[in-house]
Amino acid sequence: MIWKMKNWCGRLYYTGCFGVICLGLVATGSRGAMLGLMFSAGLFVLLSEKRLIPLGVVLLLLMPFILPASLWARIASSSLYRVSIYTAALDIIRHYWVTGIGIGAFNQIYPLFSFEAANAYHAHNLFLQEFIELGIVGFAVLVLLLLFFFQRLYSGMRTAPKRFRFLL
Repeated sequence: MIWKMKNWCGRLYYTGCFGVICLGLVATGSRGAMLGLMFSAGLFVLLSEKRLIPLGVVLLLLMPFILPASLWARIASSSLYRVSIYTAALDIIRHYWVTGIGIGAFNQIYPLFSFEAANAYHAHNLFLQEFIELGIVGFAVLVLLLLFFFQRLYSGMRTAPKRFRFLL
């Protein structure tokens, strides 16, 4: 919206909204949300403003200097933790791939499969979590719903007035 607003009041408003979101990301230290923001910004550049690609490359190269050192330390320290959870999650899937373990049962089943003392209440990955809880049929339904959503979004983009396509 910052990009599409014609007047400066609107741009200032949406810049403030974006600033509050960024402050929330920094305050929570959510690595996944920060990566999601970076991915969506990159996708925005690729889809709407190709002339911003050099700026995106420069910002990507400056990222180690822009992001707080505490965030980099947190990323480094949690890598092994996540790998151990993913390994156990894949082992759970191998055992319960047909039926799943049931919704909300991860924290009861995970200790039986964990290789280390890592305590986890969820798989730290939506797709792994859904496969673990719902099995192959539930996971297939999730994938079909996502495909349906993106198909509807794409068809909506083709039929929407040009000024609204950007939002889609």
